[in-house]
Amino acid sequence: MVVPGSYTVLVEVVADDGRSARAEQQLHVARLPRRPPGEVAPVYAAPERARDAEFRAETDRWRVTPPPYELDARPGRWDPYNQNVLKGDFPIRGDDLFFVLTAVSDTLVEARALPTPARITVHYHDPIDPTPYRALPEGEAVPALLDELRRRVERSLLPGVKADLRIDLLYRSPAPGPRLHEYGPAFALALLVFWKTRSLWSVAPAYAYIAYLLLDQFLIPQRRIVKWVRNASAVFFLLVYAHRAVLPALGLPSVPAAGALLAVLSGALFAYLYERGRVALGFIRGLVLAMSLGLAAFYLTPTGVGPHISLTVFAAAYAWERRTVFWRYTAPLLFLYDLVVVRWLHAGLEVLPHAVAGLLAWLFVRFLPDGRAPVEEAEPPPTTTTLGLR
Repeated sequence: MVVPGSYTVLVEVVADDGRSARAEQQLHVARLPRRPPGEVAPVYAAPERARDAEFRAETDRWRVTPPPYELDARPGRWDPYNQNVLKGDFPIRGDDLFFVLTAVSDTLVEARALPTPARITVHYHDPIDPTPYRALPEGEAVPALLDELRRRVERSLLPGVKADLRIDLLYRSPAPGPRLHEYGPAFALALLVFWKTRSLWSVAPAYAYIAYLLLDQFLIPQRRIVKWVRNASAVFFLLVYAHRAVLPALGLPSVPAAGALLAVLSGALFAYLYERGRVALGFIRGLVLAMSLGLAAFYLTPTGVGPHISLTVFAAAYAWERRTVFWRYTAPLLFLYDLVVVRWLHAGLEVLPHAVAGLLAWLFVRFLPDGRAPVEEAEPPPTTTTLGLR
């Protein structure tokens, strides 16, 4: 027991070789308070044991999982906005090896109010030497000089002018009468539907389409867009009329994803805006024939996937055989569409008769064409006005 007060502690260390060291420190001892008489000493109980539900061991200080909360965002491997190992939030190995990946994606949008000028190459005719005409009288020299100028200008300029004139005259020429591939299927389907339903309303669209063909021949003014609509009208009329009236009247299954089929055929028709008229009309006649043969194939294998197969098989085969515009892209994409449709709509071998129908339509158009000889336009007589440009 140490009595309270101030003490000096002296420490001296002596080594074996005689060296020594000394240190001293003041120590103050205070009086400890005593417990009052009669007071019971406190009893300290053992600490409570932690419950397992409130505590969890975490061995990785970088990947501490926060408690569940509705605003917490869970990190993902490809999420750049939250914690991600690719941008250095977590170590890839151990506790001190990190990986930081930085990527930038730039999207450039350029808007122009004026078209970009194109390079135009102009070919001029050779200059005319007036020396031979000076010795002639004026009445002979001027006509001879103009004849020579007309000959040189017509040789370089007139073919393009005549081509534009022929195209303009072609689109403004009178419309043909109703053609067999236009009124034939419409009339036959109208009779078939009326035989099944005995309803005039069911056949009214077919007769309205035939009336449109007559109006186009006699009353509608002709221009480029009018002829485009007339040429493609047979395909779109048969698609809509067969889907809405013919198949339900005959008790056959409807075509699933009809809008997708209509969009694909519209895209296939777009390339024929840049083809010759006989090639484009051959494609239209073939599609109409493929629809007719596809309707017959419905009785062999009644599946709604059939028109998807028969029409696109014909379109791909026709584009490949005629080497039409974009055929290198059209044919593979249409065959790929067939594979996707077969898998997506869960079709099987029942689509084979419809594929055969499309191939038969292509063979018919290939080996039995329209047969009409092209009409040769008579060359207009030469004129002597101005430079003779027609």
